[in-house]
Amino acid sequence: MTSLEIPAIPIPATTAPVAHEARPRAKWTGVLFVHGMGSQRRFGDVSALVEALDRRARTDGQGEFLDIDVKLEPARHPDAPPVTYLEARWEHQAPGLHAFKPYRFYESYWAPITAGGVPTLDVIKWLFAQVAKPLGSFVTAWREKARLRRAILLGLSGVNPRDLTTLFEAYDEYEGQPARDAHRSERFRGFLDYLRAGGHQAGIPDSDRERLVAIARRWHRACVRGEAGNLLVLVTIAAALLVVTGLIALTATGLIALREGATLHGRSPLDFARYIKDHKATFAMLGSTALLLPGLGSGLRDYLGDVVFWTTYEETQTRYDKRRQILAEVRACLAHLVNHPDCERIVVVAHSLGTAIAVDAILAEARDARALQGAAFSEQLLNQRKITHVVTYGSPIDKIHYFFERDPGQHRYHRVVEDLRGDIGTEPFGNNNGRPWIHWLNFWDRADFISGTLESPANRIHPNLRVDNVEVSGGVLLNPVRAHTHYLDRPAVLDALLEVILRRRTGHRVLERTIPVATGNPRRWATPQLVGAMTFVWLLVGTLAYCIATVSIGLAAGITLGLAGLVIIPTLIGAASTLGAKLALAFEWLRALLRL
Repeated sequence: MTSLEIPAIPIPATTAPVAHEARPRAKWTGVLFVHGMGSQRRFGDVSALVEALDRRARTDGQGEFLDIDVKLEPARHPDAPPVTYLEARWEHQAPGLHAFKPYRFYESYWAPITAGGVPTLDVIKWLFAQVAKPLGSFVTAWREKARLRRAILLGLSGVNPRDLTTLFEAYDEYEGQPARDAHRSERFRGFLDYLRAGGHQAGIPDSDRERLVAIARRWHRACVRGEAGNLLVLVTIAAALLVVTGLIALTATGLIALREGATLHGRSPLDFARYIKDHKATFAMLGSTALLLPGLGSGLRDYLGDVVFWTTYEETQTRYDKRRQILAEVRACLAHLVNHPDCERIVVVAHSLGTAIAVDAILAEARDARALQGAAFSEQLLNQRKITHVVTYGSPIDKIHYFFERDPGQHRYHRVVEDLRGDIGTEPFGNNNGRPWIHWLNFWDRADFISGTLESPANRIHPNLRVDNVEVSGGVLLNPVRAHTHYLDRPAVLDALLEVILRRRTGHRVLERTIPVATGNPRRWATPQLVGAMTFVWLLVGTLAYCIATVSIGLAAGITLGLAGLVIIPTLIGAASTLGAKLALAFEWLRALLRL
């Protein structure tokens, strides 16, 4: 939405109405883009999406978007400001093929709601609080965290569809109240006993029980590995933050010692140079810390601050109002398209944190429709089924579900929350009969630590309804920042978006078929690089901890200067390139002036 208002143009009273033959109103496809975390620019990401799609189409000779223009239209509510969108008409390059219908690209812009972020200290406290999550999972009953456990089961390879469906049914029964009364054990061993007994309604044949028990053991080991991996990542982050705190203290110690034990003889520049040279370690420590801390602070405040707002689920918490406003903004944009009489189809595209917001907005709109009755419910359900595709990239949905959503372990409360929230098996994603309506395509990169495969949206009754997870890569060397921010540079992502938007290509995944991994996948080299990166981080943390413990300011200064260089050098290279281009332009203008 935008607050830009267009003044009304008065029509002279003498102008007589001209009779025109009624023409059918043109139907169009709407693309709603939901941006990710950070201080994004209004219209910036949606413009980049249109530009990337047009550039890719022209490069491959598929066609081009013509007449790309910004337009406004009235909002569905009279008190709301006009809605801004980019309109484009697609024309195929092949001779004899007609242009497709118009396409309208909208952006749900929620960045102003979280402007200012969360104070850095509050974000650090929040991060440390997450370390307890994996530790708590080691003592969590097997019946708890049901959605997370189902997601891990879906991620297992080599499990045939029939066994997967049987385990889903058995686990759903085991999590229910009748099985709780009959099998009171909260340990995983109790679930194995339940399988060996044939379940309840599942009625597992004797010939299948031991095979299912073996698969369940693999499932349990995968859960343990997942918890251990998450614990390692969180402890690494916590250790790094502690080291940063120690570096600040070490810098302060050096400055105090400098103030108390050093004297500046004279006021000339040469005297200052000698003074700095004599205490170069302390000044190097001060300079490197001053270079690193502002960037770290702004990253925690502006980026993780958005995550703090969005993952505040308790309505009694003061930050919950920000989450409510974000959801309301996206829902308003979605409702505008869903209820627009000329919009015949909707594709939702989202990046990073915006993927979680977009999916929750879709489910929230469907949940509210349940309160309607009769014709109103049927009409709203039909409108919501205009959404045919959801395309996500760099999505942290599974990680958000693991780290930040609460599961109090109360059976009835858990079922109420799950049924109200919905998943990929509920409207408008699918129906109770297991039929998919929306094709959800998710792109992820191993180098992008925020992204991952999405399994937690799975339905507890219909495991065949799943997200199509497609792995892409930006190159052989892992670059976490670029991997998360440059998905629109990947041909596989753009080709899929063009197929979805222009050709309505739908290929819902079933258990017997998997989507092939995109070309250029660095899977062979990803694991060694990740292990090497983690080892380097811990060596760095250990070395800096030693410097802090022994007050080795010189060694710590050298390390922090090296880290600062890793940040500054790419920035300087980019600045030098920009400066060179500006100087070339200035030289061109100078030559033009000399000719006058």
